[in-house]
Amino acid sequence: MFDQYPNQSRWGAGAAGVDRAAFDEGLRKHMLRVYNFMMLGLGVTGLVALFVASTPALYVPIFTTPLKWRCSWRARRRCTFRSSRPR
Repeated sequence: MFDQYPNQSRWGAGAAGVDRAAFDEGLRKHMLRVYNFMMLGLGVTGLVALFVASTPALYVPIFTTPLKWRCSWRARRRCTFRSSRPR
């Protein structure tokens, strides 16, 4: 019979010597790093949006021409493609 999860019975066997507190501390450190990068990315995105919105020389050529549709549809396609591709 085909075993869908061949390593399930041995899960955690390699980490038996690792202290649970040390593992949790490492995981917490990693997740804090990930969240800090996410916060940094969100902040940079907000600053760029604020800069573009407050500079007419940047937003007028985009939002008064058909280029606005290209920009918005490109972002939607990218999000849809990334969320629907198989993993």
